[in-house]
Amino acid sequence: MTIRTTSETITFHRPFWLKDVDRMLPPGDYRVVTDEEVIEGLSFTAYHRISTVIFVRAEAGCAVEMMTIDPMDLQAVHEQDVAMLAVHSVVGRLTNTAASYRSGRAAPVLGSPSPVGNRYAVAADAMIETVVP
Repeated sequence: MTIRTTSETITFHRPFWLKDVDRMLPPGDYRVVTDEEVIEGLSFTAYHRISTVIFVRAEAGCAVEMMTIDPMDLQAVHEQDVAMLAVHSVVGRLTNTAASYRSGRAAPVLGSPSPVGNRYAVAADAMIETVVP
């Protein structure tokens, strides 16, 4: 039986929960190790995942715990973290652009005057904020 081990580092920007871990984990870099074994008898090389573990800091002290996790749960939680980071990035850009425009330091990125007063719409992705000087 041939076993292949892969290791990757996954970064979380916000605290997160995993089903198989009994506590909330803080943001940071986490080492994830996956072991797979070769499926024998095929005309091509294929692997079957036999375990996925994450290394987390222990609640007390400087020890590190190795916890078996569901890789699909890890993927879903990480995708959610990345999506939240993207949303906050867009909101931050909108807020900074609006604040710069209000203070007179910059012109609006997108938009044009509307027939009603001097209003500009600043848009990014699906989020829109109306800026009134």
